[in-house]
Amino acid sequence: MRINSVAALIVAGLINTSSVFAQESASRERMPCPRPTTETLGLKATPTPVAQDFSVGANAAVQAGVNDPVGDRFFRHTFQWNPRRCCQIMSATLTVTTVANDYGTGQTASNAGNDMIAVVHMGATVPGLSQYLYSSPVAPGAVTTRTLIMNATAMANMDATNRLSFNVQDDSRVTKAVLHIERCCVGKE
Repeated sequence: MRINSVAALIVAGLINTSSVFAQESASRERMPCPRPTTETLGLKATPTPVAQDFSVGANAAVQAGVNDPVGDRFFRHTFQWNPRRCCQIMSATLTVTTVANDYGTGQTASNAGNDMIAVVHMGATVPGLSQYLYSSPVAPGAVTTRTLIMNATAMANMDATNRLSFNVQDDSRVTKAVLHIERCCVGKE
């Protein structure tokens, strides 16, 4: 009987301890940021890709400019910003508007139907941050806007390099791209 009583006390202690840790963890999540900041970056007239973020194939492909109506071109761009001291990115969204240059008959076709947007870093697509532009057959001139919410991997890359790169392939033109970043900072810049 004594062993069961000791075991019950140990289990009760573990439950109380985990309850304290859970409350402590929850209170940390609710702490306000001492100095929240936001930054919004827009696409300029000419894309400015950082080549090391893109694959060899993307760098070798014929490049598209902003609002380029010619098909079979690869659009690449890198948003860059000045480093922020003692700050961490807490959330970021990339919103890109495109126009189909060609018909899109499906995601396995070699026309606008298979066009994708992807966030890339150091030659690879960031997992979870690529998607087709169109979900059904599309006609030339069709406009779509895609918003990608950056995941932890993308935000860590952004914090480390002060940039975010994306590409769009290859029968759609990019007419607008906006990157919105929210940071939590401590101390003064």
